[in-house]
Amino acid sequence: SILPDDAVPSMTSLTVPSRSRAAVKVAWTAKDNLGATGYQVRWRLMDGSWSVPVTADRSPFIATLATGRWKIGVRATDAAGNWSDWRYGYVTVDAAAPVITSLVPSQWIPRAPDRTFRVSWSATDNVGVTGYQWRTLGSAGTWSTPASTTARSRTFVLGAGPWTIGVRARDAVGNFTTWREIRVLVPYDDSHWSFSSGNVRRASSSYYRGSMATTSRSGSRMTVTFAGSGVTIIGSSGPRYGRMKITIDGRSWTVDAGTYQGIRTSVTRNRIVLFGTTLAAGTHTMVITNLATSGRPTIGVDAFAFAR
Repeated sequence: SILPDDAVPSMTSLTVPSRSRAAVKVAWTAKDNLGATGYQVRWRLMDGSWSVPVTADRSPFIATLATGRWKIGVRATDAAGNWSDWRYGYVTVDAAAPVITSLVPSQWIPRAPDRTFRVSWSATDNVGVTGYQWRTLGSAGTWSTPASTTARSRTFVLGAGPWTIGVRARDAVGNFTTWREIRVLVPYDDSHWSFSSGNVRRASSSYYRGSMATTSRSGSRMTVTFAGSGVTIIGSSGPRYGRMKITIDGRSWTVDAGTYQGIRTSVTRNRIVLFGTTLAAGTHTMVITNLATSGRPTIGVDAFAFAR
Protein backbone atom coordinates (compact mmCIF):
# COMPACT_ATOMS: atom_id res chain seq x y z
CA SER A 1 0.00 0.00 0.00
CA ILE A 2 1.05 3.62 -0.61
CA LEU A 3 0.41 6.06 2.21
CA PRO A 4 -0.57 9.65 1.30
CA ASP A 5 1.78 12.55 2.20
CA ASP A 6 -0.46 14.78 4.24
CA ALA A 7 2.31 16.53 6.18
CA VAL A 8 2.31 20.26 5.47
CA PRO A 9 5.68 22.04 4.97
CA SER A 10 6.55 24.86 7.30
CA MET A 11 8.53 28.04 6.74
CA THR A 12 11.35 28.12 9.27
CA SER A 13 12.86 31.52 8.39
CA LEU A 14 12.40 34.50 6.10
CA THR A 15 15.03 37.21 5.64
CA VAL A 16 14.04 40.53 4.08
CA PRO A 17 16.23 43.65 4.39
CA SER A 18 14.70 46.51 6.32
CA ARG A 19 15.76 48.92 3.55
CA SER A 20 16.70 48.15 -0.03
CA ARG A 21 17.11 49.54 -3.50
CA ALA A 22 14.72 48.34 -6.23
CA ALA A 23 16.23 44.84 -6.39
CA VAL A 24 15.18 43.29 -3.08
CA LYS A 25 16.91 40.08 -2.04
CA VAL A 26 14.52 37.69 -0.27
CA ALA A 27 15.93 34.55 1.41
CA TRP A 28 14.23 31.78 3.38
CA THR A 29 14.37 28.24 4.73
CA ALA A 30 11.60 25.63 5.01
CA LYS A 31 11.19 22.04 6.18
CA ASP A 32 8.96 19.12 5.25
CA ASN A 33 8.81 15.48 6.24
CA LEU A 34 9.88 14.46 2.72
CA GLY A 35 11.31 17.75 1.49
CA ALA A 36 10.07 21.06 0.10
CA THR A 37 10.00 21.07 -3.70
CA GLY A 38 9.07 24.67 -4.52
CA TYR A 39 8.01 28.06 -3.28
CA GLN A 40 5.81 31.01 -4.09
CA VAL A 41 6.64 34.67 -3.47
CA ARG A 42 4.18 37.56 -3.45
CA TRP A 43 4.25 41.21 -2.39
CA ARG A 44 2.08 44.24 -1.93
CA LEU A 45 2.33 47.87 -0.95
CA MET A 46 1.15 48.09 2.63
CA ASP A 47 -2.48 48.91 1.80
CA GLY A 48 -2.50 47.59 -1.75
CA SER A 49 -3.45 44.33 -3.42
CA TRP A 50 -1.28 41.24 -3.50
CA SER A 51 0.68 40.53 -6.63
CA VAL A 52 0.12 37.26 -8.46
CA PRO A 53 2.35 34.69 -6.71
CA VAL A 54 5.63 34.04 -8.49
CA THR A 55 7.08 30.53 -8.50
CA ALA A 56 10.62 30.13 -7.18
CA ASP A 57 12.52 26.86 -7.06
CA ARG A 58 15.13 27.99 -4.55
CA SER A 59 16.27 30.71 -2.16
CA PRO A 60 17.26 33.54 -2.54
CA PHE A 61 14.87 35.37 -4.83
CA ILE A 62 15.20 38.90 -6.25
CA ALA A 63 12.01 40.95 -6.32
CA THR A 64 12.12 44.20 -8.30
CA LEU A 65 9.91 46.75 -6.54
CA ALA A 66 9.09 50.45 -6.74
CA THR A 67 9.69 53.00 -4.02
CA GLY A 68 7.49 52.40 -0.98
CA ARG A 69 6.83 50.23 2.07
CA TRP A 70 6.25 46.60 1.00
CA LYS A 71 5.01 43.41 2.62
CA ILE A 72 6.60 40.27 1.14
CA GLY A 73 5.26 36.75 1.64
CA VAL A 74 6.79 33.35 0.92
CA ARG A 75 5.30 29.86 1.24
CA ALA A 76 6.62 26.36 0.51
CA THR A 77 5.12 23.29 -1.17
CA ASP A 78 6.04 19.61 -1.31
CA ALA A 79 5.73 16.93 -4.00
CA ALA A 80 2.17 16.13 -2.92
CA GLY A 81 1.01 19.72 -3.37
CA ASN A 82 0.78 20.56 0.31
CA TRP A 83 1.36 24.25 1.02
CA SER A 84 2.75 25.88 4.13
CA ASP A 85 1.25 29.02 5.60
CA TRP A 86 2.57 32.29 4.21
CA ARG A 87 5.43 33.84 6.12
CA TYR A 88 5.87 37.61 5.88
CA GLY A 89 8.56 40.26 6.07
CA TYR A 90 8.65 44.02 5.49
CA VAL A 91 10.98 46.22 3.46
CA THR A 92 11.18 49.92 2.67
CA VAL A 93 12.30 50.32 -0.94
CA ASP A 94 14.10 53.36 -2.34
CA ALA A 95 14.17 52.75 -6.07
CA ALA A 96 15.17 56.30 -7.06
CA ALA A 97 18.85 57.03 -7.71
CA PRO A 98 20.35 60.40 -6.76
CA VAL A 99 21.05 63.03 -9.42
CA ILE A 100 24.28 65.02 -9.73
CA THR A 101 23.23 68.68 -9.95
CA SER A 102 26.64 70.35 -10.36
CA LEU A 103 30.26 69.45 -11.03
CA VAL A 104 32.75 72.29 -11.55
CA PRO A 105 36.50 72.81 -11.15
CA SER A 106 37.98 75.94 -9.61
CA GLN A 107 39.79 76.42 -12.96
CA TRP A 108 39.33 74.60 -16.27
CA ILE A 109 43.05 75.18 -16.85
CA PRO A 110 44.57 74.90 -13.35
CA ARG A 111 47.18 77.62 -12.86
CA ALA A 112 47.99 77.61 -9.15
CA PRO A 113 51.78 77.67 -8.54
CA ASP A 114 51.64 74.17 -7.03
CA ARG A 115 49.27 72.82 -9.74
CA THR A 116 46.48 72.24 -7.21
CA PHE A 117 42.88 72.82 -8.16
CA ARG A 118 39.59 72.07 -6.49
CA VAL A 119 36.57 70.30 -7.92
CA SER A 120 33.19 70.82 -6.25
CA TRP A 121 29.99 68.86 -6.73
CA SER A 122 26.46 68.49 -5.40
CA ALA A 123 23.57 66.07 -5.79
CA THR A 124 19.94 65.58 -4.80
CA ASP A 125 17.96 62.47 -3.85
CA ASN A 126 14.36 61.67 -2.93
CA VAL A 127 15.51 60.53 0.53
CA GLY A 128 19.04 61.81 0.93
CA VAL A 129 22.57 61.63 -0.50
CA THR A 130 24.95 59.74 1.81
CA GLY A 131 28.21 59.83 -0.14
CA TYR A 132 30.11 60.22 -3.38
CA GLN A 133 32.74 58.48 -5.46
CA TRP A 134 35.33 60.16 -7.70
CA ARG A 135 37.80 58.87 -10.27
CA THR A 136 40.27 60.30 -12.80
CA LEU A 137 41.25 59.47 -16.36
CA GLY A 138 44.49 60.73 -17.88
CA SER A 139 45.99 60.44 -21.33
CA ALA A 140 47.08 56.88 -20.52
CA GLY A 141 43.41 55.95 -20.99
CA THR A 142 42.72 54.01 -17.76
CA TRP A 143 40.31 55.14 -15.05
CA SER A 144 41.63 55.22 -11.53
CA THR A 145 39.94 53.04 -8.91
CA PRO A 146 36.89 54.90 -7.58
CA ALA A 147 37.48 56.51 -4.19
CA SER A 148 34.66 57.14 -1.73
CA THR A 149 34.04 60.32 0.22
CA THR A 150 31.29 62.19 2.03
CA ALA A 151 32.83 65.56 1.11
CA ARG A 152 31.37 67.75 -1.62
CA SER A 153 34.73 68.82 -3.01
CA ARG A 154 38.31 67.64 -3.39
CA THR A 155 41.69 69.21 -4.10
CA PHE A 156 43.56 67.49 -6.94
CA VAL A 157 47.21 67.57 -8.01
CA LEU A 158 47.59 65.91 -11.39
CA GLY A 159 50.37 65.68 -13.93
CA ALA A 160 50.48 67.83 -17.05
CA GLY A 161 48.01 66.99 -19.80
CA PRO A 162 44.27 66.55 -20.31
CA TRP A 163 42.31 64.90 -17.51
CA THR A 164 38.75 63.71 -17.12
CA ILE A 165 37.30 63.70 -13.60
CA GLY A 166 34.17 61.67 -12.89
CA VAL A 167 31.90 61.91 -9.85
CA ARG A 168 28.79 59.99 -8.84
CA ALA A 169 26.51 60.15 -5.80
CA ARG A 170 25.15 57.37 -3.57
CA ASP A 171 22.12 57.10 -1.30
CA ALA A 172 21.61 55.06 1.87
CA VAL A 173 20.51 51.85 0.10
CA GLY A 174 23.28 51.88 -2.51
CA ASN A 175 21.62 53.53 -5.49
CA PHE A 176 24.26 55.37 -7.55
CA THR A 177 23.89 58.12 -10.09
CA THR A 178 25.47 57.65 -13.47
CA TRP A 179 28.98 59.09 -13.61
CA ARG A 180 29.12 62.80 -14.42
CA GLU A 181 32.36 64.00 -15.98
CA ILE A 182 34.35 67.18 -16.60
CA ARG A 183 37.64 67.78 -18.40
CA VAL A 184 40.53 69.96 -17.23
CA LEU A 185 43.81 70.79 -18.95
CA VAL A 186 46.79 70.75 -16.61
CA PRO A 187 49.55 72.92 -18.18
CA TYR A 188 53.16 72.02 -18.95
CA ASP A 189 55.53 74.43 -17.20
CA ASP A 190 58.11 76.58 -19.01
CA SER A 191 61.05 74.32 -18.13
CA HIS A 192 60.34 72.29 -21.27
CA TRP A 193 61.18 75.21 -23.60
CA SER A 194 63.55 78.20 -23.90
CA PHE A 195 63.86 81.34 -26.01
CA SER A 196 66.49 81.26 -28.73
CA SER A 197 68.43 84.18 -27.24
CA GLY A 198 68.45 86.14 -24.01
CA ASN A 199 66.50 83.44 -22.20
CA VAL A 200 66.19 84.18 -18.49
CA ARG A 201 64.31 81.72 -16.31
CA ARG A 202 63.00 83.77 -13.44
CA ALA A 203 62.14 82.12 -10.15
CA SER A 204 59.22 83.14 -7.96
CA SER A 205 56.47 81.50 -5.95
CA SER A 206 54.09 83.63 -8.03
CA TYR A 207 54.88 81.66 -11.19
CA TYR A 208 53.45 78.32 -12.24
CA ARG A 209 55.65 75.68 -10.63
CA GLY A 210 58.03 78.41 -9.52
CA SER A 211 59.57 79.66 -12.76
CA MET A 212 58.88 81.64 -15.95
CA ALA A 213 60.93 81.88 -19.15
CA THR A 214 61.53 85.49 -20.23
CA THR A 215 63.50 87.36 -22.86
CA SER A 216 64.14 91.01 -23.69
CA ARG A 217 65.93 90.32 -27.00
CA SER A 218 64.21 91.54 -30.14
CA GLY A 219 63.41 88.66 -32.48
CA SER A 220 64.10 85.99 -29.87
CA ARG A 221 61.94 82.94 -30.51
CA MET A 222 60.48 80.03 -28.64
CA THR A 223 59.41 77.07 -30.80
CA VAL A 224 56.87 74.60 -29.44
CA THR A 225 55.75 71.48 -31.29
CA PHE A 226 52.68 69.72 -29.91
CA ALA A 227 49.87 67.34 -30.81
CA GLY A 228 46.32 68.38 -30.06
CA SER A 229 43.25 70.39 -31.02
CA GLY A 230 44.07 73.64 -29.23
CA VAL A 231 46.65 75.55 -27.23
CA THR A 232 46.60 78.05 -24.36
CA ILE A 233 49.59 80.21 -23.40
CA ILE A 234 49.94 81.25 -19.76
CA GLY A 235 52.25 84.05 -18.71
CA SER A 236 52.49 87.45 -17.07
CA SER A 237 50.88 90.75 -17.94
CA GLY A 238 52.05 94.11 -16.63
CA PRO A 239 53.53 97.52 -17.43
CA ARG A 240 57.01 96.15 -18.21
CA TYR A 241 55.79 93.46 -20.63
CA GLY A 242 55.47 94.05 -24.36
CA ARG A 243 54.15 92.51 -27.54
CA MET A 244 54.77 89.05 -28.92
CA LYS A 245 53.86 87.46 -32.23
CA ILE A 246 52.41 83.96 -32.11
CA THR A 247 52.57 81.91 -35.29
CA ILE A 248 50.93 78.49 -35.59
CA ASP A 249 51.19 76.56 -38.84
CA GLY A 250 51.75 79.79 -40.75
CA ARG A 251 48.92 81.81 -39.17
CA SER A 252 49.92 84.70 -36.87
CA TRP A 253 48.44 86.71 -33.99
CA THR A 254 49.89 89.61 -32.02
CA VAL A 255 49.48 89.66 -28.23
CA ASP A 256 50.31 92.70 -26.10
CA ALA A 257 51.17 91.52 -22.58
CA GLY A 258 51.18 95.14 -21.44
CA THR A 259 47.41 95.17 -21.60
CA TYR A 260 44.81 93.32 -19.55
CA GLN A 261 41.31 92.80 -20.90
CA GLY A 262 42.12 95.23 -23.70
CA ILE A 263 43.36 98.08 -21.48
CA ARG A 264 46.93 99.15 -20.70
CA THR A 265 47.69 97.94 -17.21
CA SER A 266 49.76 99.35 -14.37
CA VAL A 267 49.47 96.16 -12.33
CA THR A 268 51.47 92.97 -12.87
CA ARG A 269 49.38 89.81 -13.03
CA ASN A 270 50.96 86.38 -13.11
CA ARG A 271 49.65 83.07 -14.44
CA ILE A 272 47.02 84.63 -16.68
CA VAL A 273 45.86 83.36 -20.07
CA LEU A 274 47.72 85.41 -22.67
CA PHE A 275 46.43 83.58 -25.71
CA GLY A 276 44.31 80.59 -26.69
CA THR A 277 42.91 79.09 -29.85
CA THR A 278 41.30 75.91 -31.12
CA LEU A 279 42.91 73.97 -33.96
CA ALA A 280 42.27 71.01 -36.16
CA ALA A 281 43.37 67.85 -34.38
CA GLY A 282 46.92 66.95 -35.29
CA THR A 283 50.55 67.97 -34.83
CA HIS A 284 51.31 71.69 -34.83
CA THR A 285 54.33 73.97 -34.62
CA MET A 286 54.01 77.24 -32.71
CA VAL A 287 56.62 80.01 -32.72
CA ILE A 288 56.52 82.84 -30.16
CA THR A 289 58.58 85.84 -31.29
CA ASN A 290 59.51 88.81 -29.10
CA LEU A 291 58.64 92.09 -30.86
CA ALA A 292 60.62 94.05 -28.21
CA THR A 293 58.13 96.85 -27.68
CA SER A 294 59.86 100.18 -27.01
CA GLY A 295 60.13 100.87 -23.29
CA ARG A 296 58.84 97.41 -22.36
CA PRO A 297 60.84 94.87 -24.37
CA THR A 298 60.27 91.85 -22.10
CA ILE A 299 57.89 88.96 -22.71
CA GLY A 300 57.34 86.00 -20.38
CA VAL A 301 55.92 82.53 -20.90
CA ASP A 302 54.97 80.52 -17.84
CA ALA A 303 53.17 77.42 -19.15
CA PHE A 304 51.24 75.81 -22.00
CA ALA A 305 48.04 73.79 -21.99
CA PHE A 306 47.31 71.55 -24.97
CA ALA A 307 43.77 70.40 -25.70
CA ARG A 308 43.25 66.89 -27.09
